[in-house]
Amino acid sequence: MRVAPGALAAVLVAICSASNALADNPANPPASACDRLAASPEDATRPAGTVGIDDNLIDAAQAVPACWAALAASPNDPRLAYQLARALEKAGVEGEPSDLYRKAAEAGHPAAMTVLGDLYESGDGIPKDDAEAVRWYRNAADAGFARAMTSLGAMFANGLGAPKDLVEAARWFRKGADAGDSQAMTRLGVMFANGWGVAKDGAEATRWYRKAAQAGDASAMTSLGLIYANGIEAPKDETEALRWFRRAAEAGDAAGMNDLAVMHESGAGGLSKDEAEAMRWYRKAAEAGNAAGMATLALSYETGAGGTPKDAAQALLWYRKAAALGEERAIAALKRLSPDAKSP
Repeated sequence: MRVAPGALAAVLVAICSASNALADNPANPPASACDRLAASPEDATRPAGTVGIDDNLIDAAQAVPACWAALAASPNDPRLAYQLARALEKAGVEGEPSDLYRKAAEAGHPAAMTVLGDLYESGDGIPKDDAEAVRWYRNAADAGFARAMTSLGAMFANGLGAPKDLVEAARWFRKGADAGDSQAMTRLGVMFANGWGVAKDGAEATRWYRKAAQAGDASAMTSLGLIYANGIEAPKDETEALRWFRRAAEAGDAAGMNDLAVMHESGAGGLSKDEAEAMRWYRKAAEAGNAAGMATLALSYETGAGGTPKDAAQALLWYRKAAALGEERAIAALKRLSPDAKSP
């Protein structure tokens, strides 16, 4: 087992302290502690009454020893193997989580099957293998796991690990959406908006974007904002557009951040024009990976717009980042500023 720098000592200390705590409270079985500390909200096999905890909120110092103890007591329980893998990942342990995910997946645990598919798709900790990713996504999807349905649809949509098939992609997105996965709802909306694998239907696209946005999907919030901003499939309503762009931005969607910046810059949706606030959101969008935000931030460094201090080096840096993502304004700016430079 390999452990990321600094993680091993913390894990060992935690194992000792948590073991003592379990010994002091024999009425609390190790499995109960593991469930409380590392169960996933999307795992339908978690015990009734267990809410589950998101990956980034796991307290590895407590969860790792609790789940080690639980799995030692019930070595063939795939849920406990899956939860220990989650805790070890949060602790920075390398190698062992993928082995535990595989153990749980091979024992038929749908959430573990999906994570194993993720690992094969990304090549994180195991050799990248899109065909294996499709196999594990399909196993989990056939077992009723909604997120796996969405991931399988994406593989068909992109022709990864299987021939590109937009009809099959749309079928799996619909299954995922019907099963409650908000990302599947958004992707199904995209399919209807573009006529990919289904008949083009703007009203149906809007319906799925709304369902996804109401379920918390940030990219769907941005799409819904654009529908109101442009008066597509809904009456034009800048106030409603602003509301959805703000929700998307605050939920972390980079495109939503950029669109919110545009609203502040133009004074749309009942806002007063505010270049400083616009630049704040353009910067956040750029730092979150939005190409349009990068190009606008670069322009502000070039010209001093929005109160940004002129900085030629920063302007070139952000133009290059945006151009690498295909942003046409940035590509043109680089040709203008560095006419001898090759396009990215």
